[in-house]
Amino acid sequence: MNDKIRRQQAKQAKGYRAAWFKKHCPGKTFADVGGLWGIEAETVSLAMKHGASEGTLIDAWAGDAEADLMWDRLRALWKRKNVEGKCVVADLEADWYPTVAGTYDNVFCCGVLYHVPNILNVV
Repeated sequence: MNDKIRRQQAKQAKGYRAAWFKKHCPGKTFADVGGLWGIEAETVSLAMKHGASEGTLIDAWAGDAEADLMWDRLRALWKRKNVEGKCVVADLEADWYPTVAGTYDNVFCCGVLYHVPNILNVV
């Protein structure tokens, strides 16, 4: 596939994504589960831009220098975008997960479930 086609497809996908956020986020709570790794495609700020009442990024990655750096990068990105998001460190498979992570009207979870041994328990 050539670069021109890739750019066109990426632009089209971005438009679909923005339309979804515009339709579903106003006045609703939003969480991105597992979004710390792909911070360049971070969705909390997009949800907040489109009127989400609350935006949270939930990830299990913590406890080492690289994780600390990624959380700092996320907070810096939100500061540049004037976003007041919430950061939650939580293990998706833990029994206590809902208590720590909370509940949300909209949940974005991309590239996470295939890492989970028991998907039915998580969903």
